[in-house]
Amino acid sequence: MNRTKKITSLLALTLSCIAIMSAGIGLYIFYLKNLLQKDTTTYLQEVAKRSTQILNTQILGDIRSLQSTASAISANTDGNFEKKEWTPLLQEATRQNTFKRMGFALPSGVAFLSDGFMIDISHRDYFHQALAGKQKVSDRLPDAVDKADAIILAVPVIYQNQTKGVLFAAQEIEDYARLITSDSFDGAGYSLIVTKDAGKIAVSNPQKTDFFKNIFQSLPKSTSAPHTKMAKDMQNGRSGIVHFHHPQEGWVYVSYEPTAINDWYLLSVIPEKVATQKTQAVLWLCGILAVSAMLAVGLLLFFIYKQNLRTQEKLYKAAYIDPLTGGYTWARARQEIRLLCAQNSPRYAFIIFDIHKFKMANEILGYEKANEILRHIGKVLQEEIKPYEEFSRVQADVFQLLLSYSSEEALKYRLELLNEKIVTAAPYNKRQFQLILSFGVYLIQTCPQNINDLLVKAALARDTIKGKYNEIVAFYDEEFQQKIETEQQIESQMEKALTDKEISLRLRPICGFDGKMHAAEAHALWIPDGREEISEEFFREIFIKNGFISQLDMYMAEEVFAFLHKRQKEGKELFPIALSLSIDSLHTPQFFGVLRKLIQKYQISPRYIWLQAAPQKGQIDKAVVKLLADRLHKEKFVLILDKMGKGTTSLELLKILPVDMMKLEDDVVKGIENNLKAKNIVAALVEMAKSLKLKIIFSGVETPKQLSILQELKADFYTGSLCQKYNFED
Repeated sequence: MNRTKKITSLLALTLSCIAIMSAGIGLYIFYLKNLLQKDTTTYLQEVAKRSTQILNTQILGDIRSLQSTASAISANTDGNFEKKEWTPLLQEATRQNTFKRMGFALPSGVAFLSDGFMIDISHRDYFHQALAGKQKVSDRLPDAVDKADAIILAVPVIYQNQTKGVLFAAQEIEDYARLITSDSFDGAGYSLIVTKDAGKIAVSNPQKTDFFKNIFQSLPKSTSAPHTKMAKDMQNGRSGIVHFHHPQEGWVYVSYEPTAINDWYLLSVIPEKVATQKTQAVLWLCGILAVSAMLAVGLLLFFIYKQNLRTQEKLYKAAYIDPLTGGYTWARARQEIRLLCAQNSPRYAFIIFDIHKFKMANEILGYEKANEILRHIGKVLQEEIKPYEEFSRVQADVFQLLLSYSSEEALKYRLELLNEKIVTAAPYNKRQFQLILSFGVYLIQTCPQNINDLLVKAALARDTIKGKYNEIVAFYDEEFQQKIETEQQIESQMEKALTDKEISLRLRPICGFDGKMHAAEAHALWIPDGREEISEEFFREIFIKNGFISQLDMYMAEEVFAFLHKRQKEGKELFPIALSLSIDSLHTPQFFGVLRKLIQKYQISPRYIWLQAAPQKGQIDKAVVKLLADRLHKEKFVLILDKMGKGTTSLELLKILPVDMMKLEDDVVKGIENNLKAKNIVAALVEMAKSLKLKIIFSGVETPKQLSILQELKADFYTGSLCQKYNFED
C-alpha cells in the first residue's frame, strides 16, 4: 500500500512536472512567436526604409545630373537654342549617365533626342511642369520612341533668368526595379513602387505586377481591414506595416514607406510562411522538448541559471565598472574606500582631480578625442595604483583617488609625477588645447561614515587652485569649510546690511610730509547686530565675486557725500575724501549718474571726492572703463589708480586712464631703510610720477626712517601708523 502510494505520488509529481513543463513551453512558444513576429516586422520596415533611401538617392542624383547638364548648356550657348549648339553636351551627358536617352525640348514642345530622333512632347505634363521652372519626375508612361514604359525626369534650362527649354531623360523601369531588389528572407521578399492610389511604377519581381491592383480593387472594403488602413495611411503620407490574407498570396506582411518622389510609396512584401519558418522550427523543437520533459526541465533550469549569471554580470558592470576607463564607478569606489579605510593601515589620502575647462576640449578636439584623453587617464591610473589603493571616475572629467602616503611632501611629489605622466603622454594636439589638472587632497584621519564628505572636502581644496598653471596640488584645511560658511552667511546678509545701514563710514587720514593731514580714506565698517566686525578686505572680495560690489560703492559714495555735507552745514573745514571703487562700478554706466545726483543733492564740489580704483581679477573692458573715467575727470573728480606695484594690469590702466594720482601698495616701502635696491625702485617711481605730472601716495608707512626717506625723495602723501591720529569730528 505504501509502495503504491509512493508510485502514485511519484507519478503525480512526474505528471505535475510534465504539466508545468508543458505549460512553460507553451508560454515560451507564445512569447517567442510574438518576439520573432516583432523582429520580422521590424526587419521588414528596415528593408523598406533602406530601399526608399536608395531610390531617393538615385533619382535625386539623376535630377542633379540633369541640372548640371542644363547649366552647362546655358553657359555654352549664346541664347539661341535653336542653333543646336547644345547637341555635343547632350550626347556627352548621355554617354556619362545611365539614362536610356536624353533630350532637349524647345518651348514649342519640339524635342531633339540624344540618339537622333525628333519628337513632339508638348502634350506631356512633365514638359509643361519643367517649362514652368520646376524639376519633374513623371509617373510610369510609354516612351515616345519605342513605346516601352519608362520614367521621365525633366528640368528647365534657364538662360538669363528665362526658361529657354526643357532638358529631360528617360530611365528604364527595370533600372528602378533593380534598385529596390532585395535579397531579404532568402530572396522570398520583393518590393514595389506605387503611387498612393496604387498606380504601378516598378516591381522588383515581374511576376508580382498585379499584386496591389488586386489589393485595392478585389479585396473586401471593410473599414477595419488591414489593407484599408494601409490605403488610408498612403493617402495621408504615413508609413506602417500590415498583416492580412491575400487571395493569391495567402497571409503576407506588407511594409509601406513614402518616398521623396511625387506621391510614390515603396512597399516591401514577405509571405508569412517564409517569415515564420524559424518559428515553425522552434515549435518542432519544443515538441521534442515536451516529450523529453525531465531533460528539458534540467536544460531549461541550466539555461535560466546561465542567463541569470550573464544578467548579474551585466548589472555588475553597469553599476560598478566605468565603460570608458575600465575602472570602478563612484558607486563601487565608495564600498572599496570603506573597506580599505577600516583596515587603518596604511594612512590614506582622498584625492579629487579634474581637467581645467574640459568642455572646451569637447568643443575643440571633438567628443571622441576628448574621450581618448579620459581613457588615457584611466590607463595611467591603473598602472600607477597599488593593490591596496583604488581610483574611479566620479563623473565627466572628475576622477577620484585613494592613495596611501607616508608624508604630505611625498604625496605631493607623487601627484606631481602622476600629473607629468598624464599630461606629457596624453593623446591630443597640445597646440589646440592645454591639459591642466587640479588635485584636491583630504588626509583621512578616521574612517568616515559618509564617503561623500570626503568628496566635498577634497573638492573644496581643488577649487582653491582651479586652473592655475604653477600650482596643481592643494590640501584641505578646516578653514576652507569655515570660510565658505562665512561667505554664505555674508551673502545672505549683504542686502540687509545696506538697507538697515549696518555698514558705516570709517575715515583714515592721508598725510603730507609737512606733518599735516591733507585728505582721508573712506573705509566701510561692518559690525552686524551683536557680532564682531567683519574685515573690509574680506567682504569686499566676496562682493566683487558675487557682483554686489557696485551697490556697496554707491552706498559708500552717499555716505561720503553726507559726511561732507554735515561738516559744511556745521561750518567746519572740508577736506578731500578718497572713495574706493571697483572696476565693476566703472563698468556700470549708471554709476556716473549716481555721482551727479549726489553732487546736486548735497551741494559738494567734485574736487573733494577722490575716486580711487584698483585693478581686480577677470576681464576688463578697457574702452568702457576709459569712457566713464574721462567723464568723471571732466566733471573735476580726482582720479587715483590704486594698488600700483601689483601685477601688470595697473600699468595698462595707467596708460589709458586720465588719472591724477597713483597709490602704491604697502609692500613697495617695506625694507627701503635697509635695502638700497628697494630705495632706488621707490625713487624711480617718484620720478616717474613727477614726469607724468601725477601725485603719489605711499601706503603702509610704519617707521620714522621710511618717512624720512620718502620725505627726502619729495613724495607727496602717505598713509600708515604714523598718520593715524586725527579726530574727524573736529
